[in-house]
Amino acid sequence: MERQVKGDPGQARERVLIAVDGRRNAPQAVRAGKRIADRLGVAWTAAFVDTGRPRTEALQEALDGTFRLVESLGGQTAVLRGPHVDEEILAYARDQNASAVVIARTRRRPMSGWFRQTLTQRLLRRHTGFELIIAGSKPEPPRTQRRGMPWLGMLRQTPLGHYLSAAWVVSAAIIVSALLEKSLPLPATTSSLIFLTGVLVVAARTSLPAALAAAVMSSVAFNFFFLEPQFSLAYGAAEVIATLLFLVVAVIGGNLANRLRAQVVALRATNEQSQALLAASKRLATAPDAEAVQRISVELIAAFERTPACFLAAGAEGAGLHVVAAAPYPIALSDKERAAAAWAFEHGRPGGYQNKAQADMQWRFIPLLIGQTCYGVLGVKLGDLPFRAASEQLLLLDTLANQVTLTLARTELTSSLAQARVVEERERLRSALLSSVSHDLRTPLSSIIGSASTLRDFGRQLTEADKRELLNTVMGEGERLDRYIQNLLDMTRLDHGGLELDRDWVTFADVVAAALHRLRAELAHLQVARDIPAGLPLLYVHPALIEQGLVNIIENAARFSPAGGALRIAGRLDEAQLVITVTDQGPGIPAADRKRAFDMFFSGDSGDTGRHGSGLGLAICHAVVKAHGGSIEALAGPDGRGTSICIRLPLYEQAQAPQSAES
Repeated sequence: MERQVKGDPGQARERVLIAVDGRRNAPQAVRAGKRIADRLGVAWTAAFVDTGRPRTEALQEALDGTFRLVESLGGQTAVLRGPHVDEEILAYARDQNASAVVIARTRRRPMSGWFRQTLTQRLLRRHTGFELIIAGSKPEPPRTQRRGMPWLGMLRQTPLGHYLSAAWVVSAAIIVSALLEKSLPLPATTSSLIFLTGVLVVAARTSLPAALAAAVMSSVAFNFFFLEPQFSLAYGAAEVIATLLFLVVAVIGGNLANRLRAQVVALRATNEQSQALLAASKRLATAPDAEAVQRISVELIAAFERTPACFLAAGAEGAGLHVVAAAPYPIALSDKERAAAAWAFEHGRPGGYQNKAQADMQWRFIPLLIGQTCYGVLGVKLGDLPFRAASEQLLLLDTLANQVTLTLARTELTSSLAQARVVEERERLRSALLSSVSHDLRTPLSSIIGSASTLRDFGRQLTEADKRELLNTVMGEGERLDRYIQNLLDMTRLDHGGLELDRDWVTFADVVAAALHRLRAELAHLQVARDIPAGLPLLYVHPALIEQGLVNIIENAARFSPAGGALRIAGRLDEAQLVITVTDQGPGIPAADRKRAFDMFFSGDSGDTGRHGSGLGLAICHAVVKAHGGSIEALAGPDGRGTSICIRLPLYEQAQAPQSAES
């Protein structure tokens, strides 16, 4: 038993359920049910129960027309599968919390009171918990069902191989019965059981018409070969009873076999649909953006339906819809097909295939609509299929379209959240930059202005030593300001990819010496130790950038080190890398903040009144080292005191060196 629903199955709110069978009075029941739902102010669903019996083309067309009417009136559709219509309707009504069930007046069956109750009678006898409403439609006359001779159609639709199988089984039964009759003293009635077994085998393996044919042939063969007088077709009471038994067994076995076969086919179709929906969910869940969703959706539909599919999206304002993805090959739609897709996009309803106004269209266009937002149109070419697309197939397409729509909405929401995060990060960086500039530019400028004004106003009263000290202050603060501005410029250029690496061969000892010379004033209160082994290979780097990065690290270490503390700079080989370590005796960096220490504007204190600087030095060093293909990390100092900044730079042979200039 299986239910396939289009819309929102399992909703707890009340609704009206309309039971339809696709026959002539179904539209009247749909309209009556809609009027009742509108008066009650609840949703409504039209449900069809597939019992597994073969449907004629006329019945399928009528059912499709009923479902199109339901969609045009704003209702939902459901296809239920099970052997008993009344049980499926009642179970679905309970699942959906239906407040009323609407059915059309059933066909007139003069003999129904003798053999079985009508659907209306069975529902009236069994329904509980909701209203049962019989729509006032004109009853369909019995002859409507006989028109077209369904038995003749069933005989014609039965494959010839089924009849050949029936003949082969009857022949085998004749041979087996003859052999047993000659070898064992068995009564003739035993042969009838063998023929009955053959009829059951045919009924289980083929179809009901073939089983009936096997029953007739078995009756004739049993009478001709095994009843007295043999080799004659004289029928008495015993022969008539045997023939009737064969036919009864054939009908019962055929019906059971057909029902079982229909259930197996339904389960197989349900499994295929479930697998398709599961595969679609998995692939769509990994789609990072709208373009990927568009491509994946057409690939899924084209593979499952084995027919071309395309995705149409709106272009620039006034440009209309255009194909942005197609499978399994590029697709060019005609003007008429584009007009049908535009109609579906504008009206929010499927267009093209099986649309009354566009009945000759081979493409079905499904709008991807949520609320008032339409993300595009899915096009599926159903007109080239070797069979007519049934309502269940269209429902599956609609379900896939709903999944695609939800995924597109999810990617749009994700993109919006990402943009919001970018804006928030930009505002945070702007605030941090303003806070940093307000402190780190104001402090050296104040020192420079104070020293210069003192020289201007009191130059004659000052000694040469005082003048030299003031000039050194101006020079030192000016160099500090220059380094800070250079850091800002370098960070901007690195962040936007505008800095080229003009590489050259240099020694590590020369880079360290140049960095220490630039920071001689900041390092005056420290004991600086260098541990640089002789014979280290040359570095193939951008000398100025590596020097600036080392300056930032040493200056940061000097700022945190106590007066008289030790600062150690070391270098060593580790396979094909040069490992540079700068160790201080400051308070150290907490383990939770060591990775964040290389983030922009992370300075380890709050506000702009601390002595920790702008938080750009280590961020620039991280960007420089990364641009050279190396790595940098912050570690705890020896014995847990201070901090060690460890840089790893790759070493190159002369023939393996990268280009001298690279982005």
